[in-house]
Amino acid sequence: MNRSYLDAGGQSATWAAEEDTAQKSVLTEQYRLHGNAVFRRCLAMSGGDEAWAADVTQDVFLRLVENVASLDRSRNLRSYLLTIADRLCIDKLRR
Repeated sequence: MNRSYLDAGGQSATWAAEEDTAQKSVLTEQYRLHGNAVFRRCLAMSGGDEAWAADVTQDVFLRLVENVASLDRSRNLRSYLLTIADRLCIDKLRR
């Protein structure tokens, strides 16, 4: 059963759910395309600690979700993700 109601902004909740599903699909595709490269970068910076690298990789993709609206779509996403990975790794190594 497909129930649709209007939220406070007057938009259909069904529409919002469809948009959320589309965003998840895009994120899944970006992880498929770039997740391995990000993980390998983090693994190299961690000295081979796979759990550490996996944690930072997850943080990189969380940053992507948080900042997706402000991204410049004309730029290379892999470069962006690897830069975020470098910065998060350095921050984690400092702690």
